[in-house]
Amino acid sequence: MNQRVFLILSAFLLIFPFTIGDTLGDQWPSQDITLIVATNPGGGFDLTARATAPVIRNNLPRRVSVVVKNIPAAAGKVGFRELMKSKPDGHTVGVFDPEDVTIIDITSPIEGVDAGKITWLGRLNMVPDLLAIGTKTGFKSVNDMKGKTLRFAAHGVSEIVRCQIIARAIGANVQFVNYGGTAEACLAIMRGDCDAIAFNYASLMRQVRASNGLLVPVFVNSPERVPGLDVPTFRELGIRMEGISSASSKVLAAPPDLPDEVRRAWEETLSKVYKDPEWTAQMNKAGMPPTPLIGKDLHEWIREAVGNLLKKKEEIKAISEKK
Repeated sequence: MNQRVFLILSAFLLIFPFTIGDTLGDQWPSQDITLIVATNPGGGFDLTARATAPVIRNNLPRRVSVVVKNIPAAAGKVGFRELMKSKPDGHTVGVFDPEDVTIIDITSPIEGVDAGKITWLGRLNMVPDLLAIGTKTGFKSVNDMKGKTLRFAAHGVSEIVRCQIIARAIGANVQFVNYGGTAEACLAIMRGDCDAIAFNYASLMRQVRASNGLLVPVFVNSPERVPGLDVPTFRELGIRMEGISSASSKVLAAPPDLPDEVRRAWEETLSKVYKDPEWTAQMNKAGMPPTPLIGKDLHEWIREAVGNLLKKKEEIKAISEKK
């Protein structure tokens, strides 16, 4: 190699130290990390993010702050767009549900955003949905609801699709009433302004327990009993649930085109987080029991879930148009 070429290459490596090679060394993270939550503070995604953020900070290769940023506009679409448009350097991530992202992409795609290119890093938890009704409905069983019109509280197209699937499974018609959050919706149901809600059991059971018996759990949209939760499954009630979605999943994601070395650094960090007893303790304290998944297992799970949705693409569009 002549001296001129050697000097140019050496200068290039000094200016761009981690564009070549398989590791980042001590170069990442080089600034604080923003963790986007596309919902209001206090909900399941927010609780999961806030339980996880300090444990991520403690397990990063370099100590920086991990700042949770709530962007609750447009039922999650604004927060998702901000993530997808962020610089793919590993300093902006978010907590999203792959099924929610896919449903949004099917029913109301964001201009200039290809949801299929999102970089999924690691699952934090997966919580089955729970159907709950108000006592003022007068319904005593699922059979009482057949042929009736239920006013479902829902916020955003993903919840609408999931509630429609549940209503159809129990043989009920559905009307949707939009509320800003789970707490507001549950108060409306307790007053009798609305009839039912289907939401992840971890968040919804907090409202059930605080309702003084005015909000009653009916069944969990899961084939198996949830440990510690005395609520029947849809199978126990003889319901055939051909549901598109059976759970709310919180998965850490990054923008498209994340460099492989940054992705690997994130996966190494998450592997440490998953083994950290502090993370398990904080997730359980938040009522969001952890069900971590990473690497090949994560991507196989997402591929199956998204594939099932895409098979029902036209059906999902039809449901969203009837809301």
